[in-house]
Amino acid sequence: MPDAPAPAGQAAPAGRAAPSDPAGRHLLLLVAVCALLFLPGAAGLPLTDPEESRCAQIVREMIRSGDWLMPHLFGKPYFDKPAPFFWLAAAGEWLTGSAALGGRAVAALAGLAAVLTTWLLGRRIFGATAGLAAGLALATSLQFWYMARWYRMDMPFAAAMWAAVAWFWWCERRGGAAAVPRWVAWCGFYLFGALATLFKGPAGLGLPVLVVGGWLLLSGQPRRIAEFFDVRGIAVYLLVVLPWYVAVSLEVPAYAYQFLFRQNLMRFGSAEFGHTWPGILFVPILLFGLLPWTVYLLPAVLRLAPRRWSARAERPLVLGLWLAAIIPLTFFSFSKTKIVGYILPCFPPLAVLVGAVVGNWIDRGADDRLTRLAAPALVAAQILLWAAAAAVGIRLAGTGAWVAIAAAACAAAAGMMVRSLARQRRRAFFAWAVAGFVGLLLFVATYPARAVYEQMSTRSLAAAVPAADRAGDDFVMWPKAPISFAYYLDLPDPLRMHRIGPDGVQQVAGMLCGADGVHVLVTGEARLRELGAHCPGQVHVAARSGDRWLVSNHAPGAARE
Repeated sequence: MPDAPAPAGQAAPAGRAAPSDPAGRHLLLLVAVCALLFLPGAAGLPLTDPEESRCAQIVREMIRSGDWLMPHLFGKPYFDKPAPFFWLAAAGEWLTGSAALGGRAVAALAGLAAVLTTWLLGRRIFGATAGLAAGLALATSLQFWYMARWYRMDMPFAAAMWAAVAWFWWCERRGGAAAVPRWVAWCGFYLFGALATLFKGPAGLGLPVLVVGGWLLLSGQPRRIAEFFDVRGIAVYLLVVLPWYVAVSLEVPAYAYQFLFRQNLMRFGSAEFGHTWPGILFVPILLFGLLPWTVYLLPAVLRLAPRRWSARAERPLVLGLWLAAIIPLTFFSFSKTKIVGYILPCFPPLAVLVGAVVGNWIDRGADDRLTRLAAPALVAAQILLWAAAAAVGIRLAGTGAWVAIAAAACAAAAGMMVRSLARQRRRAFFAWAVAGFVGLLLFVATYPARAVYEQMSTRSLAAAVPAADRAGDDFVMWPKAPISFAYYLDLPDPLRMHRIGPDGVQQVAGMLCGADGVHVLVTGEARLRELGAHCPGQVHVAARSGDRWLVSNHAPGAARE
């Protein structure tokens, strides 16, 4: 179905780019902004519990064992996620020499890919300014920024799914120009869907199929549903996905049941895995995660959402963007297991819609009451978010030069935004807004994040154990077992690491009162007092981080008498 060129969201006519086309400058700007946002602190911040340290431990065991086919965690098969993400993290660790940087760089590169895909699609549908605004809005939205710095497979998974959908729409007929052959569109769709499947599982293809299938139905093209059975596209998917899935299933026959049934179907339909809360809570999480650009979401709804059912097919690509945001949100709302990162695929299409509103406001002077209110709301969001970040930084890390610098940067950015708005310099207003939020996120990454990450990790506690004690002592984690402690301690004999549950105080006390040297990582002050009551005079506190205490039955580095 061709799209007529129109500011309301139809695809622009095909044609040779004008000499003044800013695509090159926009590309360099987006790459620079993403590098500035996603990489600072990636090497130095500790790996957090449980997700980052779990991934790093799996990669370490993969490298040391030489078993690249089946992931393992503490020597046992890890059925939760496929191996390809861990391969990339291992490659990143080899290239950078840092486990934290190597794993986080994979997420950062995937985040960059999602930002560039958003920019290209926004540019194709709404124009150059809207495309740039979409890419910058995505990169600076809170949840996307955090996930692009997180050592996990969620960002590569979401980026690959978004690429599948965006590629399909990119190949749609534009303004009467010849369409890309449909088999090419489906081959690209299935290729990116295959990559998403390798990163996390069958939802990597299932969600793009729901989005594109729903779009074909609602845009008045139901007969094209049969195109999903394109033989060449399906062949591409199978050629990419089957080699590893078949190989690992042959080596570990239980894999198909454990991964496909337990880790996918049961996670969706059973509360066995925890994280059960009302799906409606995804809505405020999404609105918070889209900050500061949430203020443009209502204008996007009123300007770009179909107002009548009969008008749903008038702007098909805009309809598709709404479906790409709504379908994952709805799908995961019905899942019994819910994790905040599940709704990450919603952010790129919403960023394109926000970019369309901002670009129209900048280029065409489109103005109404909502957009007039959105700009001051963006200034207020800047000030409030800066204030919140500074308050967290002061509470966790104390006052310092960084707080004063942050206050000055906030005042400068907000002042220039107000000045630009008063002079009707909308492009400058947007530029100062982006600069202010980039500065805010840099401040968070370099100041309060250090204290937050230390509380989410046990790196400092593991570092407090002398080398002599690592060589000879036994170690206990009670009542919780943070993976980061085992990762950073890296005992030469893993059998000396014991994980004891909440009811095992007698067992822990027996080890502390025994003849051998023992360190215990205790979580919770009440548990520390309980242990002290069972072992009077035997509990020596070696270090503390947040609500965790590292205790021993001897002085650090001294042999047990």
